[in-house]
Amino acid sequence: IALATYTFLTFFLSIYNFIKYRKVNSPVYFASKAINLVTGCVSMITLTTTMLTTFGEEDIMEFKKYLLLGVGIVVSLFILATSIQIIVFTKLNINKENIKYIN
Repeated sequence: IALATYTFLTFFLSIYNFIKYRKVNSPVYFASKAINLVTGCVSMITLTTTMLTTFGEEDIMEFKKYLLLGVGIVVSLFILATSIQIIVFTKLNINKENIKYIN
């Protein structure tokens, strides 16, 4: 129960903070909130693994394998997309700051 509480609390708070601070045009805030969101997604993988191990039956081993594979692929793609988004957002803001200082 503690792991599930931690996972859902982390996940929903990271979504809330990501939405709340998206209007702040700072690469540091954006990166920190995106990393918190990724942490929440990784906690979901941990919760899925723990729940399947604890409550799953042995005869559905194939289903467990495909479910964990699917969740892992989705989270991995989300992490990849988030990291690309952080890089692009930071690059654009650094270029804006450089132009501001040149003028």
